[in-house]
Amino acid sequence: MPDNRVDVLIPSDAIERKVTELGARISKDYAGRMPLLLIGVLKGSFIFLADLCRRLGRTAEARSAYERALELTHQVPERRFLERRLGAL
Repeated sequence: MPDNRVDVLIPSDAIERKVTELGARISKDYAGRMPLLLIGVLKGSFIFLADLCRRLGRTAEARSAYERALELTHQVPERRFLERRLGAL
């Protein structure tokens, strides 16, 4: 039987705080300079970008990213996480 344990390197609440801080900083630095183009270049970056879009008040973009992520993943825990995020929009 495979070992499905995951070692947590950075707690989720710490990541949430940093994404919120980053969203606030971007909002301040780019106020009035829209549109702002966000591009993720690493596999799995869509979740980060969706969370960042939420912090920037761009829920349509966040919804699109979460829906695309749901199409791509077959992992039950990841699907549950994405469904919760999508439901929170």
